[in-house]
Amino acid sequence: MAFLPLDASPSRCDPPAHARRDPPLRRLRRARRPWPVGGLRGPRLRSRRRHRPPRHARGRARRPRRPRGRRARPGRALAATPDLLLVPGGGWFDRTPEGVWAQAERGEIPAAIAARRAAGSTIASVCTGALLLARAGILEGRRATTNPQALDDLRAVGGIEVVDARVVDDGDILTAGAPACGLDLAIHVLERLGGPGLAVAAARELQYERPALAVS
Repeated sequence: MAFLPLDASPSRCDPPAHARRDPPLRRLRRARRPWPVGGLRGPRLRSRRRHRPPRHARGRARRPRRPRGRRARPGRALAATPDLLLVPGGGWFDRTPEGVWAQAERGEIPAAIAARRAAGSTIASVCTGALLLARAGILEGRRATTNPQALDDLRAVGGIEVVDARVVDDGDILTAGAPACGLDLAIHVLERLGGPGLAVAAARELQYERPALAVS
């Protein structure tokens, strides 16, 4: 490894005299290697890359590419009465086959949400996950929010007091706005469970400054 000098003395920063007299091509070759500083010499860099034949010439079949992005797979079945059920969003606007819109049309997840709410679980949602809560019928007569671009869709359900806020706390139902508001929701849940001190400690650990009036 090579260390850059801390001072700007010409004897340590300027290249040697023979490098200034060399032709441009030789000077370029010398510049590829770090200059020795304090008796330490850096590793030599290869000027030519080792030639490798293409994949089809090496006799190995090309592996299929994995789809981009990460997928979360459940490790076990959903509990019958969880303390807190968090419903994420996604796939409402582009109508993806496994997103919120498709699950709302199938009805299995809304039915599971309604069953957990009837069993006494606290239900929370982030972003367009609130549309699944609405399809489950648990937002009727309640206050809720969702992604700003889906507020009109939530109003179209009817019977819901739609609030344009980052987080809406309506007791046993909590809803958050856009995806970034999920962090406000998480810190607010910690505050409900462990008090303001826990919320402040969590925000400090994350180096996150909570917006004023984030919770409505």
